[in-house]
Order: sequence, then C-alpha cells, then structure tokens
Amino acid sequence: MWGSIWAKSVLCLIVVAMATLIYFWIRSKEKVKALALISHKIRTPMSLIISPLVQLIDNDPDEQRQKTYNLMLHNAQRLQLLAAQATDEEPIGPVPGIESEYNVSTDLQQSRTTRHLVIVEDDDEVRKYLCEQFSTDYHIHEATNGKQALQLIFEKKPDAIISDVTMPQMDGITLCRKLKKNIQLAHIPVILLTARADEEATLQGLGIGADAYITKPFNIKILRQKISNLIQLRQQLRNVYQGKQLQEDKLETIEAEDYEDKLMERLMNVINNHIGDADFSVETLCEEVGISRTSLHRKLKEKTNQSTSIFIRNVRLKQAEKLLLETNLHVSEIATKVGFKHTSYFINSFRELYGMSPNEWKERERSK
Repeated sequence: MWGSIWAKSVLCLIVVAMATLIYFWIRSKEKVKALALISHKIRTPMSLIISPLVQLIDNDPDEQRQKTYNLMLHNAQRLQLLAAQATDEEPIGPVPGIESEYNVSTDLQQSRTTRHLVIVEDDDEVRKYLCEQFSTDYHIHEATNGKQALQLIFEKKPDAIISDVTMPQMDGITLCRKLKKNIQLAHIPVILLTARADEEATLQGLGIGADAYITKPFNIKILRQKISNLIQLRQQLRNVYQGKQLQEDKLETIEAEDYEDKLMERLMNVINNHIGDADFSVETLCEEVGISRTSLHRKLKEKTNQSTSIFIRNVRLKQAEKLLLETNLHVSEIATKVGFKHTSYFINSFRELYGMSPNEWKERERSK
C-alpha cells in the first residue's frame, strides 16, 4: 500500500514538472534562458527521486513493487533527458544500480567517527538528504552558501567538502577557487554538484581545482565512493610522506648539495633579512638570490603551488603568527615589523590565510 501511494505521488510530481516545462517553453519570450532555468530547477529535485528509486530497486525483493519502481525510474529518466535537451546539453543517461563493490571501504567505516564532511547546498531538501545519507560515516557540518561554508571549513578542517555550484552570496566555483589558493586548505578534496552537464561547465569546475564534478541527478552510491576514494588517496599520500620522513630519520646524514633545497634556503634567508622592509619586492628577491623572475616563479609553483609575491606574503604572515603568540604587541605594530605598510591590508591578508582576524586567532590559540 505504501509503495503504491508513494509511486502515485512521484508520478504526479513528474507530470507537474513536465507540464511546467511545456508551459514555460510556450510562454517565455526568452526561450533559451527560461529553459535553462527550468532545467536547473528540475535536475536538482531529480536527485531526490532517482537515487532513492535506485536504492529501492536494489533492496526491495517484491516483484510487483519492482515493476512500479522501474516504471517510475523510466519516466524520471525521460524527464531528465527532456531537461538536458531543453538546453542543448548532453543527456546524463540512466542511473544504473551499483553493485556491492561501490560500498564504502572497511578502512573508512572503521574510522567513521574521526571523519568530518562539510555539505554546502542552498536547497533545503537536497542538503537534508545528503546529510542523512552521510551521517553514518562522517561528522556532518552543513552550510547554505559558500561564504558560510568558508568560515566553517577554516574552523573544522574537514576531510572532504561537497558543494553545490549555484548558490547565493558565494557560489561553489568561487568557494573552490578560494580553498585551492589557500595553502592551509588546498589539500581538502572538493566535490562540486551541478545541474549543468555541458563540457564547458565541467572544464570550468575542474580548471579551478575541483577534485570531482558530478551532475545532478547523482547516484548516491557513486558519490559516496568518490568521496571515500579521495579521502583514502589523501591518506595514502600522507602515509608515504610520513614513512619517508621516518626512514630518513634512521639514515646517517650524507652531505650533498641539492640545488632546489639550496635555492629555498637562500630565498628564506633573503626574505627573513628583509622581513621588516615594506618596500622589499619580487625584483629585489630575484636580484639578491641570482635567479630570473620567470625561473623563480616556476620553481615556487612546483615546490609550493604559490606565486612569488604570495610566497613572500605568507612568510611575513608566519612571522606575524609567532609575534602574536610570543609578544603583547598591538596588531598595527606587528604589521609594521613584518613589512606591511597598511594595517588593514595585513588584517585582510591574515584573514584570507587563517579564516579569522589576528586578534581572533591569538585568542583561540592562547585558549588551547
């Protein structure tokens, strides 16, 4: 009985959505723009229809209900195809059931209480659905826009982030770009969810550093496995690095000159010697180190993923971090000591790197 009522409700929802699509197609003077909007609005709730349907098809042994579920899934996929065709996008295609190999790994399940996941989605129903689906494997932190999420990410340092693309105040693309430019947050995997399935949108998302770009409606099992894989990959890289460090601790030191290590040492020495000089520039650094600006930019990008000017700024901020903890100097005095001409620029730069003002950071660190 429940299955029958549920089925009728979903079928009614699909019929209403199709009627809405046809109505706007006829009435709108700006047909392309209107259809793109409708497509986006339809594809988001489709995630809440197709994913549960796939789960029901996988788990419910009743043959009669299986027929109903498959009919509903067929019509949902037809609506999905119409939404894609309305904006000349490639159809995403059917969302097949996923077999047991897509289950979350045992390692991740065993450590579920230590994992943190930030979900950023302005649609209340989609956000609630995602939170429910991942709550058994992660500590969930939710936000309704990128601006709110950014502050949350600075505070929680999550293991992964799921974010919608189209949101108010700060969209998912801007959020991802800010995260990947921040050396303290760039390692966190970011999965973007979007209603757009065209190649241009996908390239934009991947181009700004997103680790995955998934179109709506999405299969929850694939999304879950994608997150699991990304987290495990980060853990493996961390283990490799830590293992290397442990092995190096046991080796006898052999003196050998490495050009890049020597270069970084010279860079740090020059920057530290000029740490209080507000007029110290990239050109001065290149001149004293003896390297061209282009070569230095390329080397720093390879070693730190930072431009030369950002690298200098971050060294200044790290020095400011020490002064905040070890002295009682005012923020303006610290800004001057580490080479910032304007206190406001120092505060904004500090907030960009640490997610809070210098005074807020000092209070938090001293209270630990």
